[in-house]
Parts: sequence; structure tokens; C-alpha cells
Amino acid sequence: MIAPAIPLADASKFRRAATRTRLVRVALSAILLGLIIAAVLLARSPRVTEVPVLPVGSNGVIVLDLSASVETGKLKRIYSSLTQLAETKGGRFGLVIVSGWAYEALAPGTPASELRSVARFFQSQKPPPGVLGYSRARPYFPRNPWAQGFATGTQLSTGLTLARSIILDSKLSEPSVILISDLADAAPDVPLAVAAARSFQENGIKFHVVGIDAPLANAQFWAGLTGEEGSFTPAQLPAKVRLRASAHFPVGLAVVIVLVAGLLAVNEFWGAPLRWGARQDAGDLST
Repeated sequence: MIAPAIPLADASKFRRAATRTRLVRVALSAILLGLIIAAVLLARSPRVTEVPVLPVGSNGVIVLDLSASVETGKLKRIYSSLTQLAETKGGRFGLVIVSGWAYEALAPGTPASELRSVARFFQSQKPPPGVLGYSRARPYFPRNPWAQGFATGTQLSTGLTLARSIILDSKLSEPSVILISDLADAAPDVPLAVAAARSFQENGIKFHVVGIDAPLANAQFWAGLTGEEGSFTPAQLPAKVRLRASAHFPVGLAVVIVLVAGLLAVNEFWGAPLRWGARQDAGDLST
């Protein structure tokens, strides 16, 4: 049951204040609803950044394995690895191509962005007119300049040794060697490759390995050669490039929460109901 209203002689004097309070409460409610929606969206959509393929320094020599064992399914991972390295801000790299032998394709100190010119050979494309026999299951890749000369056996030691010589001759600061390979080295070459990898630590060279769909045993073996300052990273397909949620403090969400709390306080101030009672004088209060 609703209590009957009490007539107030000067009620009209409160009409302007009541209207102002009503408008303020409507505006605050709308803003508050918008802030709540923003807070939900910020909480559900954390900022993400691409994780670099390697924690490399600013100078390095990439040793890229293009032997016959690097088949079509692995070319996409080579493309992904090279394009991630190409995004290294301020990075400068040399490039060594290796198979049964090795040669220097890019000089040390080449801007990282130049790796895109190499990566494009490992990105599937639409076949040219008249070229048949390709499909989604068997994608077409442009013929790279090294396909014929490097489609032989694998001797990773030749590439690692050449990379070490380039670094020592160029006197690079904070040098690193980045091996991108399926790690299917020829058995007679394995001791030579191990010796080359261990020589990196002796010369202050960080050794990083990107495994291109490498068997588990090979991956574990080469991971053990990277040392404390090196790393082993399984290469990812372009569609599965690793992302990580940002670890930074969610400043935007915190600001929205503070604004919501502030608006709630303002709403309580403006929207407080009128209160009155019988006036009491000092004599009444003392009794």
C-alpha cells in the first residue's frame, strides 16, 4: 500500500531542483552503462603481441638449411621464421645458405627487412597460367635460386663454420648464429657440426636453433648444444604464429573502474532523497 502524499505549500520551489536532479541522474546512468560495457570489452579483449621467433640480439648470421629433406610442408615454416626475423626492430643479419656446402647469400649487417626478399620464395602462391598439378594439398611455390645447387645431402657443419668465420672476420658486437633447419644432418657430419656449435660459446657467440618440424630426438640433441644463452624454438606455421597476452598492467581497465566508482559517488550525491523533520531547539536537545 502506498502512503498518501503530504501536501507542501512551497513544493513548486523544488521543481527546478527536481528536474535538474532527474536529468543529472539520467545522464550519469547512461555514462555509467557505457563505462560498464567498456570495462567488459577491455576485460574480454586483452592486448596481444606477436612473440619474436627468437630472443636474438641486433647482430646475427642466419644459417638456412635448404637441403633436399626440407620438403614442401616445411617451406611454410621457413617462411614464417624468416618473416618474423624480418620484423626485428633495428636488427641486422647476414645469411648463409647450406646443404651439402654453404655460401654467403647476405652480408652481415644487412637490415632485417631484406629477409623478406628471401622469404617470398617459401610462400605458396597461385600457379602461373598453364601450370597444372597443384592444389591446396600440393601448393605451388616459386622456384628459388638455390633449388638446384642445394638439393643435395646435408652438412650443417659447413654452414655453421662459415657463419663463425663471418662473425669473427666482421667483429660483430653481440653476435649470434641462428640455425633454421629440419636438423636431419648426415651422420658423418654430426661430430663436425657439434664441434662448430661448441666453438660458438668459446668465441662469445650465442647459438639459436629453429627446428623445422624436426623429430623429437633431433630437437633434444640440438637443444642441448645451444648453451645457457642460446635457445631452441620449434618453427610455427604462418597461421599459428604464437601470440601472448600482454603482461602490462591494464591501465585502460583501471581508469574505467575509477570512473565508474566516481560516477557512482556523484550519483549518490545528486540523487540523495530529501530528508526533513521537526525542528529542535537547544532546550529540546539538552533534555
